[in-house]
Amino acid sequence: MYKDTTDQIENIGERLKNVRQYLIMTQHQVSQSTGIPVITISKIEHNKIVNSDSFIKILQFYSNYISVDFLLAKDFKIADADQFAKSFSINTIVKAKLELFQQQFVKQIENTRNDFIQKVSATIDLL
Repeated sequence: MYKDTTDQIENIGERLKNVRQYLIMTQHQVSQSTGIPVITISKIEHNKIVNSDSFIKILQFYSNYISVDFLLAKDFKIADADQFAKSFSINTIVKAKLELFQQQFVKQIENTRNDFIQKVSATIDLL
């Protein structure tokens, strides 16, 4: 008899949430890295998997940091994650986080620049 994947892997959403928290990431940061909307990540983490593409994307993203075999194992415990983390040095994780912050900072600067140009242009038009 066919069983739904979510029945086979108890609380997959909770597991994904635990991995995200283990990586010290917010849903927003995962969203920016994967292109998956925050609301979709939230639904996945609450075991309301919205579509297979988003689910697969999030698994691929986390597989950069932790073994998928561990994530999908019958006896999953996030406390054991260090044993199954991919062999990244702490510098690799820090570098990835700094690159993410850099991307966010560049976007904020660009938005501020555009706002400034728009306000200056509006002021010039008034003169």
